Amino acid sequence: MRVDFATMESRFGAPYLTAARADLADALAEAVAARPSITVRYDCPVESLEPVAGGWRSRLQQAPHPFVVIADGVGSALRRQLFADAPRETGHIAWRGTAALGPSLQTELVLSGGAHLVRYAMASRRDNIVLIDSQRRHPDALTRTALGPAIAGVSDWVPWPIKV
Repeated sequence: MRVDFATMESRFGAPYLTAARADLADALAEAVAARPSITVRYDCPVESLEPVAGGWRSRLQQAPHPFVVIADGVGSALRRQLFADAPRETGHIAWRGTAALGPSLQTELVLSGGAHLVRYAMASRRDNIVLIDSQRRHPDALTRTALGPAIAGVSDWVPWPIKV
């Protein structure tokens, strides 16, 4: 299957882009550093927020925050507060790996009998590969399937149980 990502901009108003998390974090840090009016606080556990005039207030800070980034993962305490739910296991595993698959810089999706693979091309580092198999097989067990060519050269497979 091929998806024409070039149509994303006309269809959704923005291009389809992929970025390594570290590259995105670096770009955000540079943008914040260029704006002295922005304060970033790291390692500040926030377990609750309340909406107030001018933004959000936490117990750690009396002044309201006009903008809050919640980036503490699927088990977030703030997720439980704001959405009244908790993560649940799906029973699926995403195998993640990396590969130097070439200079195409295209995101690819490969579908194959109960499994699918997405290759996120990265300009500055090895491509990020995500493989999900409904039978929960290790990627090595898929080398003789239609996915074999797509996973050849992928290393560092790590299992990631999927929670939603």
